[in-house]
Amino acid sequence: MEKPSTPMQQQPAFRVSPTQVPVNATLTVMAASQQFTQQQYLLSDSSGKIIRKGYVSERLSEFRLSMVGLPAGNYELQMGNSSEKFSVIV
Repeated sequence: MEKPSTPMQQQPAFRVSPTQVPVNATLTVMAASQQFTQQQYLLSDSSGKIIRKGYVSERLSEFRLSMVGLPAGNYELQMGNSSEKFSVIV
């Protein structure tokens, strides 16, 4: 008898660090593979409202996003088909 195949979990295209970011600090976004290709990013709050957007236009393995001006709360960063959640804390 053959074992049923289990779906492989797709590795996210990026990860964020830390997942709890102090107010007025920076969020580090790291490519899961060697580097990002040109991609748009969207930062949305817990209601889904897009509050920031931009482009990664260079071949980078990581970049930083400033959290200056964001209130404490839960956020989601989207790039392509991947997303990561994080919190801004006081």
